[in-house]
Amino acid sequence: MWRTHFLSWAKRNIPKNSSTEIDLYTPSLVDSARKNLKETVAPNVSGRERIFAKVFNNDSFIVGTEEDRKKEELRVAWYSLQELMQRRPEFVVLNSLYYNRFTKPGLKQELYPTMKDYFQKLLAEQYPYKIVFDEESKHAPGWVYPKEIDFLHNRVIILARKK
Repeated sequence: MWRTHFLSWAKRNIPKNSSTEIDLYTPSLVDSARKNLKETVAPNVSGRERIFAKVFNNDSFIVGTEEDRKKEELRVAWYSLQELMQRRPEFVVLNSLYYNRFTKPGLKQELYPTMKDYFQKLLAEQYPYKIVFDEESKHAPGWVYPKEIDFLHNRVIILARKK
């Protein structure tokens, strides 16, 4: 239900020809009626790369080559205020299934402090973006089995660039 509401809100409130950034857990905002929307999908950082490098002592068979690590660091660097200000999207759409891995306490938060900082400051409106849409999916009813279903519960936030 939240997904339908999110998409209909976006259609009504994000003007044509706007530039948007979404993560890979967010449905695309481009459809047949909104072909002119400029949509960029943020690079995926799984959070596993640095964990694997630490656990497997940088074994190149598991964690890849030096070139692979450089590509990973470029994806991580994308999540910074400096890079955001160069891209200057009009809207940023975030899904908790993605950003929670970097903001919730745990090893990924410790290994990716710049990404934690990026998401926390963006969500706290400390960057030149303000929250214009924030909706969380409903929890599954008590009778559902299994009680916890991965990827079912999440939150979508749309931020608009401040004028």
